[in-house]
Amino acid sequence: MIRTDRLLCIDLEATCWEGQAPDGQFSEIIDVGICIVDTQKMSLMNTGTSLIVRPRHSTVSPFCTQLTGYQQSDVEKGMSLQEACNILRKEYLSRDYAWCSYGDYDRKMFLRECTNKNVPYPFSDTHINAKAAVNFLIPQRTTSIGLQDTVKALGVHWEGRAHKGSIDALHLARVMIELARRSRVYEEEEGC
Repeated sequence: MIRTDRLLCIDLEATCWEGQAPDGQFSEIIDVGICIVDTQKMSLMNTGTSLIVRPRHSTVSPFCTQLTGYQQSDVEKGMSLQEACNILRKEYLSRDYAWCSYGDYDRKMFLRECTNKNVPYPFSDTHINAKAAVNFLIPQRTTSIGLQDTVKALGVHWEGRAHKGSIDALHLARVMIELARRSRVYEEEEGC
């Protein structure tokens, strides 16, 4: 049974290229950002943590460095995906809680990486696509918007560099708290 006193907010960064990946390379996770929401108090339990992951079949391109700030030397010092998943399971109890990401990319990427590397999937089956929730709960949006634009639209202050797992996970957590707050205000106004 899924515990409901916390929500794990997860953001991934992965190796990427401006065009096609070089021969023999494909996108791999290099950063797992984690921020935890206390769902009883609707507050942050941490301000974001990053697990830096060492890719096995790709290198950090100049485009990826420009986007994320990570260089090849940063990820070479990282842990294996297996080690990162072990930390998620043991320290964050990721199998016990619902988790969310901004869009479905992170969920699919984790599934693919775990399958390709024969690593047990670290999360519960209870996943919330926060991007879909934003698009549903803020209907005046005619197109899907990114995390930074969502943060701005909700009046939440952005701090730090985008495309860092810990920073994006922190802002995702703030978005989820704000959506919950707005949902509660709506329920009170409607008498639900």
